[in-house]
Parts: sequence; structure tokens; C-alpha cells
Amino acid sequence: MSRPLRLGDRMLAARMIAIMTLLVVLYVTALLAAVAFLIHGQHWGMAVLVAILLVVGGVTMAGQQGGSRRRLLAELRATEVGPAEAPDLHGTLDRLCGLAGIAKPRLLIADTDLPNALAIGRELCVTRGLLDRLTTAELEAVLAHELGHLAHRDGLVLEYAAAPGLVCGRYLRVGIYVLFGQAVYWLSTLLVRMLSRARELSADRAGAMLTGRPSDLAAALVKLSAGAPQIPATDLRAVQPYQALLCIEMPGPKPRRLSAHPPLETRLRRLATMSALLGRRG
Repeated sequence: MSRPLRLGDRMLAARMIAIMTLLVVLYVTALLAAVAFLIHGQHWGMAVLVAILLVVGGVTMAGQQGGSRRRLLAELRATEVGPAEAPDLHGTLDRLCGLAGIAKPRLLIADTDLPNALAIGRELCVTRGLLDRLTTAELEAVLAHELGHLAHRDGLVLEYAAAPGLVCGRYLRVGIYVLFGQAVYWLSTLLVRMLSRARELSADRAGAMLTGRPSDLAAALVKLSAGAPQIPATDLRAVQPYQALLCIEMPGPKPRRLSAHPPLETRLRRLATMSALLGRRG
């Protein structure tokens, strides 16, 4: 049996390690600062209350993770399809999983005109809008991109990276800790979005390596981006809280300065560079 393709990128890996290190430093610094404040301030009653809030918040958020995934799939009207219902899709997925050396995820199709794809846990979901707009080669490239996310466990990594900051922002609302919690939340959000952008570029590279045709993924991204403004507002609202999970970011009511996805121009430029390198090797 042939060895799985190497999907990693050393420069992107170094960037992700640096961001994760900054997140750890942020959380450890915040914890030490809180402990130092309590020791010197003798605010033991508040300390107990804050500890209770953080524990309850952490447990609550852990329980919400699976529920949010199921809610997204329900809002997209996604259902699992077997090989008999989608033989071509399953055949492509089998081949790509073999090349990547990963277990085959469950395949779902979402009954929405939203042109996108996402990997959640051990599930890979594509939409009817995506299937209707892309060619066979472009669809294969998008599936490979999503398998890149699964191979790197991106969803799980981002959840763990964001969790402490989210807990602070949502549940730490006592006295002076309100400002403290919000500061930790906004700094962690900034770092998590930077991490998400790096992981998106890494998934682009993985998809291009699996198919050997970066130009197909580039063409798919252009089509998905161009088709997004024509999507019904109800479908767009349904996915706004889950933008980091999507193959390409959908337009929202307000553009964000630092989104969870890199700019389309950056992704296309990197894919063009990869295409030139693969062409020279071939």
C-alpha cells in the first residue's frame, strides 16, 4: 500500500504554533494575574463566586459544542447519503481518503442553495448549491480541502483554542472582572481568528496536494464567492455564527476587519504559486 501524501506545510505549521503559543501565554497570564489580584486584595468571597461562574460556564460551553453542530446541520437541512444515493461522491471521497490516509467521514448533503461545504467532527457536508454550481473536478477539489481540515483536526483545535476566552467573555461578569474577562475574550478572539486563517490556508494546500490540481480549487473558490450574494438572506443568517467551519466565508451585514478566512486574493495567489511549482515538478 502506498504511503499517504504529506499534507503539511512547515511555514504554516510554524505560524500556527506561534499563535497557539500566544494563546497559551494569554490564558496563563490571565490566570496568574487573577490569582495575584485575589492574594493581594483578599477578595475571597468574590474569588469563590468567580470560580463557580467559570466552572459552570466551562461545563455549559462543553455541553453546547455538540448541540451547536447539530443545530447548524438542522438549519441547513442536512441528511446523510449512502453510496447507493450518491455513488460518484462516495467514490471520490473513498479515493481521496485513501490518498490522505484518513478514515472516511460520514457524507451529508444539505438541502439549501447556499454554495458551500464544511467539515464538522467526523462528518463532511456539501450543499445542493455547491453540487449545482461546480464541475466534477472543482467538487473534488473542495472535498479534498475539507478532508484537509479533518486530517488536521481543525474543528477540534479551534474549539479548544477559543473555549477559555469564550468562557471569560460570557460568564465572567462580576465587579472588576467584567473588564478583565472582556479583555481576555477580545484578545483570544483576535488570535483564534488568526489561527483559523492559517488553518484555512493549510487546508487549501492539503486539497491542492491531494488532487494535484490547485487551479481546480481556485476556480471553485471564485465560483463560490461570486455566487454568495445571490443566496437568500435566511440561508445566510443561518450560517453566520459558524463562518469558521465553512469552505469560504459567506457575506454578512457588516464586513469584519479580521475574518476567520483569509482574503480570497491571498488564497488564489497561494494556489497559483502551488500550481506553478507542481507544473515544474511534472
